[in-house]
Amino acid sequence: MEMNFPEFLEKRYLEWQNEQGKRKTLEEFAGYIGVSRPLLNMWMNGNRQPGVESLRLLSNIFGLEVYDLLGYERPNSFLHTITSSIS
Repeated sequence: MEMNFPEFLEKRYLEWQNEQGKRKTLEEFAGYIGVSRPLLNMWMNGNRQPGVESLRLLSNIFGLEVYDLLGYERPNSFLHTITSSIS
């Protein structure tokens, strides 16, 4: 069964709580991933999808799977390395 982005976030939230060893709030999870609670809520309800900067943040935390879930092309890490060394 394929998972959509809100389901993915919920799964990651539950896994993160388990890793922490105690129940945590969505506010705390939002802080962990570096976004506001209202934005996380919109993502989890499927009312909004992450933008480019949020995708970079989320992929650093959860891996490139977030691009797949949202149907976006994965970034080319080799190209990113080259362009960041030029800057």
